[in-house]
Amino acid sequence: MDNDTEELSSWFHSTCQSILDTVAPLKTRQSRTKSEPWLNDTTRAVRRKCRRAERKWKRDKLQVSFQILKDCWRHYQTTVKDAKRKHFSDVILTVITLVFCLRQLTLLLMLHRLSVSSPPLLCVKIFSTFSLIRLPPLEL
Repeated sequence: MDNDTEELSSWFHSTCQSILDTVAPLKTRQSRTKSEPWLNDTTRAVRRKCRRAERKWKRDKLQVSFQILKDCWRHYQTTVKDAKRKHFSDVILTVITLVFCLRQLTLLLMLHRLSVSSPPLLCVKIFSTFSLIRLPPLEL
């Protein structure tokens, strides 16, 4: 009797599993990358403050609380705008620096073709050029 119950349970489980796999197969989802890299700890803190002010206004419905909420949202919008401006400024600075680096490298290679210097000396020049340039982190 115990063995029969075990077989029926196993059969029921496998049948349900195959039907479920046919109707709704298991799909793995990859996590999304950050679409707004300018949102940082500062902007999140200001947003939390706004949400707190919003909950307070919803609770008491006072005009003073509503004014505080409006001021909070205005501050949040300017904070996000400044963070976004800084982010894109850093990205542009990085791209400009990389273009400058490539230009320097091209000039070094062109000068090397014209001069009779040895290849190790060229490597030292290229390394010194790249070591002088500090690149900000690139987050796209």
